[in-house]
Amino acid sequence: MAEAMNWVSRITVIGVEMVLFGIAGQWADQRFHTTFLRPIGFLLGLTVAGYHLFAIVQRANRKAARSVPSQRDPEGTTPDPQSPSPLREQDSSPTGQQ
Repeated sequence: MAEAMNWVSRITVIGVEMVLFGIAGQWADQRFHTTFLRPIGFLLGLTVAGYHLFAIVQRANRKAARSVPSQRDPEGTTPDPQSPSPLREQDSSPTGQQ
């Protein structure tokens, strides 16, 4: 439940970011008797919200990647340094010299 509320608040903030920049642009249009600041405000809000959404998704992906065990180590354990490596050719002599 807490995780769901966390996501709802994040999405709400993104929506508010889009709208507030547009409202600020409309206020600036009325204050300075122009007609181009409202669309600029909405575009700026869309850009900021898109960046914010991208950052949230990146953070969630990093968090999910840390919680999943590595593909090379499915048990989530570290390999034993004494065990033979399948990538190295094993010598028949105990000292490694022939």
